[in-house]
Amino acid sequence: FKILLLGHLYGISTLSGVELYLKEIHPNLNISIGYENFEVHIVGGNYASLPQDLKDIAEQQDNIYVRGHIVPPDKEIETSHIILVPTPIELGIRVRIITALQFGALVVTHSANQKGIPEISHKENVITGSDALQIQHEIFEIFNAYENFSEIKNNAYNTYSKYFTPEQFYNQLSKYL
Repeated sequence: FKILLLGHLYGISTLSGVELYLKEIHPNLNISIGYENFEVHIVGGNYASLPQDLKDIAEQQDNIYVRGHIVPPDKEIETSHIILVPTPIELGIRVRIITALQFGALVVTHSANQKGIPEISHKENVITGSDALQIQHEIFEIFNAYENFSEIKNNAYNTYSKYFTPEQFYNQLSKYL
């Protein structure tokens, strides 16, 4: 079972999500799912800029793989069961969520990200949790019944197609030009 954490590791928003994952979510997943039953791939540039305590946590886990900057990330997204965006900051749009929607991927995100992307909705086109414990619980549920989430994945792609394609962006922008 593969979880993908995707993002530029220098930015404060990504950093806050990585910290929440490593310190609060991952230890609980190791217990609930069992560390031998899943792996986490951290994909993004600037790993060296992570605070040392976070690097220490990541490097001490047998089921965490730091992959670095991968361009394009398509294969990583396509081969992951979950794209995890645990960023708990209510600020702006998370492009990695839009990218994952484009692939029809199953996104698990902190509910704070609904502020920047109001088109996403819990159990409609993404899975959300308002804190580390809820996010961990949602991942556990997905792990136990992944096949039950195909409609959410389809809705994810449909959301991208309806709101976020270049054509849709142009149509919305042209209203203001």
